Amino acid sequence: MTTMTLCLNFTYFGWILKPVWGAISDSCPICGQRRKPYLFLSAFIGVVAFVSLGFAGSLWQFVTLFTFAHLCMAILSVIAQALIAECSCGSTDTDQTSFGFSSYFGMKQTAASLFVYVAGWLLDQHLARDVLQLGAIVYVPVLLVTPLLEEATVLSQVSWKRQFEILAEFSENSNVRAVFVFVLAMQGVGSPIDSGAMFFFYTDKLNFTAKFLGAVTVSGNVGSVLGIVVYHTLLRHFQIRPMLAILTLVNATVAAVSLIQVLRLNLDFGVDDHIFTLVHTFFTRLVAEMLFIAAVVLSAHLCAKSIEGTTLALFISVSNFGHMQAGLSSAGLTAVLDITRDNLDNLWVLSLLCCTSMLVALPLVPFLPVLDSEPKDFTSASRGRVISG
Repeated sequence: MTTMTLCLNFTYFGWILKPVWGAISDSCPICGQRRKPYLFLSAFIGVVAFVSLGFAGSLWQFVTLFTFAHLCMAILSVIAQALIAECSCGSTDTDQTSFGFSSYFGMKQTAASLFVYVAGWLLDQHLARDVLQLGAIVYVPVLLVTPLLEEATVLSQVSWKRQFEILAEFSENSNVRAVFVFVLAMQGVGSPIDSGAMFFFYTDKLNFTAKFLGAVTVSGNVGSVLGIVVYHTLLRHFQIRPMLAILTLVNATVAAVSLIQVLRLNLDFGVDDHIFTLVHTFFTRLVAEMLFIAAVVLSAHLCAKSIEGTTLALFISVSNFGHMQAGLSSAGLTAVLDITRDNLDNLWVLSLLCCTSMLVALPLVPFLPVLDSEPKDFTSASRGRVISG
C-alpha cells in the first residue's frame, strides 16, 4: 500500500507545476503562436504515453509513463484555461467568462465520468493494460480540433525576466492578494475534509458495498455537472461578491446535513442510508462546483494580459495547495479526536468542525474586487494589463 501511494504521488508532479507550464507557453511561442503548438504536442505525447503503458515491463517504467500522461493532461488544462482567460482579463463582464469556464469544466466532468464508467465496465472483460491504453482516446479530439483553432500571431515575445517582473507586480495588487487569500481559505483552511473517516463509517458502520460506493461517486459527478449548468444558466448574471457569500453559506449548510446521518437521525425520519447518501453527495458536489466556478471566473478577470496562462495557473495552484492543506487539517483533526476505524465515537465532532470551518472564507468576501454591474468600486488596478517588451 505504501509503495503504491508513493508511486501514484509522482503523477501529481505535472499538476503541482501548472504555473511553470503556463510560463513556458506565455514566454516561448512556437512559430509565433503560444497555444496551438503546445496543445498539439501535449496531446500527441499523451497518446504515445498511454499507448506505451501497455508495453511497460517494470513498475518504474509504468510510473514514468503514467507521470508523462498526467503531465500532458496538466499542460492541456493550463492551455485551455489560458485561452478562456485571454478573453476575460481586463473585462468586468462575467457572461462570456462564465460560458467559457462552465463549458470547459462541464465537458471535463462529463468526459471523466464517462471514461471511468466505461473503463470499469471494460475491466470485467479485458486486461488492465488494454484498458489503460484506451486512455489515449481522450487526446484524439484535441489532435483533431487544434488545427482548426484560430490564434493571432505573437508579434513581441515576453522574456522570462519581464514575465517575472510582471508576476511580482501582479502579486502586489491588493485585489489579487485578496482573491489568493479567499481561495486558500475556501479550499484549504476553511475546508478540512472528513472523507477518510466517512469511508470507514460507510463501509464498517453502514456496510455499504463497493458497487454502491461507485454509485455514490457517479451521483457526485452528476451533481458537479448539474452545478456547472445551474451556475451558467441561473447565476452568471448575479453580482460576484454577494453570490460568493451566499454560496459559501449554502455550501457549509449542505455539508452540515451529514451530521444527520452520522448521528443516525435519518432513521428516525424514515430515510434509508443509501438514499440519504446518494442525495446528500449529489447536492454537496452541486453547490461546491458552483462555488468553485464562481471563484475561477473571478480569478480569470484578474489575469495579467499576455501571461494569462501563468497567472490563471497560479490561481488554480493556490486552490490545489488549499486541497492539500485540507487533507493535512483533516489528518490532524482525526488524530486529535482519536478517530480510527474501530473508534468512530467522535466522528460527529469532526464533521461539525469541518462544516463550521467552511465559513472561514465568509468575512473575506467584502475585500474581493467587484466585477459586476458596480463599476464605481472597480478600479483599473484590478484589470488585466497590456504589457510590452
